[in-house]
Amino acid sequence: MGAMSSAANIDVINIAWKAFVEQGINPEQRIRPVIARSWLRSRKIIDPSNLNLYMLPSDVLDSLRQDYDDILALAESVMKDICAISGNSFVAFCDTDGYVLKTISNVDYPDPIGVACSEGYIGTNAVGIALIEGSPIEIKGHEHYSVRYHNYSCAAVPLHDPHGKIIGVIDVTNPFGDLPDGVKEALQLGVKVIENQLNTNYERYKFKEAQQSITAVLDLLENCCLVLDKKGKIINANGKVLELLNTDHARLLGKHSRDLFCNPEKFLSAIRTNNNDAEYKFKIKWEGKVFPCVLLGKKNMLNEGESFALTFHAETATVGTYTNKQDSLRSGEFISSQSKVWKNIERIARRAGPVYSHVLLEGESGTGKEVIARLIHRESGRGGAFVPINCGAIPKELLQSELFGYEEGAFTGARKGGQTGKIEIANHGTLFLDEIGEMPLDMQVSLLRFLQDRIITRVGSHIEKVVDVRIIAATNRDIESEVAKGNFREDLYYRLNVVNFKLPPLRERKEDIPIFAKWFLAKYCEQCKADIANIDAKAMVLLCKYDWPGNIRELANVIESAVVFAEGNSISVTCLPSRIIEFRHNSRIAPKELKEYEKVLIKEALNSCGGNISKTAKTLGIARNTLYRKMAQMGICN
Repeated sequence: MGAMSSAANIDVINIAWKAFVEQGINPEQRIRPVIARSWLRSRKIIDPSNLNLYMLPSDVLDSLRQDYDDILALAESVMKDICAISGNSFVAFCDTDGYVLKTISNVDYPDPIGVACSEGYIGTNAVGIALIEGSPIEIKGHEHYSVRYHNYSCAAVPLHDPHGKIIGVIDVTNPFGDLPDGVKEALQLGVKVIENQLNTNYERYKFKEAQQSITAVLDLLENCCLVLDKKGKIINANGKVLELLNTDHARLLGKHSRDLFCNPEKFLSAIRTNNNDAEYKFKIKWEGKVFPCVLLGKKNMLNEGESFALTFHAETATVGTYTNKQDSLRSGEFISSQSKVWKNIERIARRAGPVYSHVLLEGESGTGKEVIARLIHRESGRGGAFVPINCGAIPKELLQSELFGYEEGAFTGARKGGQTGKIEIANHGTLFLDEIGEMPLDMQVSLLRFLQDRIITRVGSHIEKVVDVRIIAATNRDIESEVAKGNFREDLYYRLNVVNFKLPPLRERKEDIPIFAKWFLAKYCEQCKADIANIDAKAMVLLCKYDWPGNIRELANVIESAVVFAEGNSISVTCLPSRIIEFRHNSRIAPKELKEYEKVLIKEALNSCGGNISKTAKTLGIARNTLYRKMAQMGICN
């Protein structure tokens, strides 16, 4: 409903309110029915001339805000936009009980954070009616039941989850007068944007859940199973395939058949015409190995053969037959770097590859420790597999059996036939122990004993087996400090810390940010079937300024999110999270770093503007002559 404009209407409401409060005269003939209903409810609960506000205790408020954390993050940008166009006002997000959990304000007014705004606490108001009636509402002046709010104007719109259930309300309030025309409509549009994002997130969750269910079924199969779409892209794989290739879903799914199969065109043509009666042999290539396989069956899935599942048996892998090292290095995670520090790490990693010594990689989460570990393994020439295991992701009571394996019947729930341990799987290869700092002390003793004698014994067995494996360990903890605290064995630390790498965080190699951002853009555009050409200059500036506490992994997530929500053919500032847009860095930048950083930004702006000097200068906010001078000084050719 639009705000009432005439003085006559205002007087009618004032008179109706006095008659109702003082004489109990039913207001239904003089005011909107929705307001009349609210007055009648409010009369039974509150005193309109003596209202006491209720505010949540701080600990309860903090707990509620944590429950709504994801929704508040989505709502923040919309609330800021509404606040910017609504004049002297504040915008509030309230939960389903009417408690204010978040505010954005541009007016000199006490912050109502934590205040109860339901009808049961403060009488007729926009938040309370929106929750009860389940629809947008705008309220002005004496339409509020309490005298306290007779100078207020407010509008509120309920927010629904993907199932249509109300999960909160966003309200905009001017405590000193009218709201501008159209604010309620703008608020409705903003809420719709949030609901669309919630729906998108829900659909992605449901899709992932469905994929996990399908994967669980595929994992019941005794043979390898791959699912390809009609274009030959890999959309699912069971555990047998992952075990065969020594990889995971994240690295395999999304690959095209040409990245996996030798002679992919011949292979796809053959399986599309194969009637499952004749035996068909083919080969899979993966990280320097070739796996001869025999097709066992093919099954069309969904409608009109939109995807098909292949079951096959793999024979012994041949090491070194597939020797395209460059393709192997770039098979999903290895990206070229411009950072001198990182290039030096790569150089040393290649030199360390052929050496047998164990390696310890130290660095924050997301800095690329597994990338370096895989590079060392590839350069080692070792014929066995690269086997990763996250010591922090496996319950401590299961870590022993995961590493050393177990025999059938070794414990309740043990798999029939037992299970080979990760150390044994990595025989003649490399075992990557990620998050080694999370390994329990008793498990550290077992690992140390293995490093000393190279002998493993499966859980539930007395048979000893000699295993030749190289250990690469990684941690985001300060291991020396953990040793001093008694949380990590000193003898194990010295056993592992023969060759040491300290990986720099992304904030210390910002010249790589544009390269990584473009690489992830291409990757997620392919996965999401999106047609996004580039990241515009202003967005790239913000990406380069941000400190990236989550490092490369955080950058990948931000670009993936931007690809999902981008509306044009370019990622703009509006696609980025508010933490990046609002980021302010207080530390000083070294002059040399600043020059390199400036050079990267100018190149990116030139590329984004198609080499147009005038447009580039305008984008960067500098004069054309200044741009020409800087390009000449930096040796940038257009």
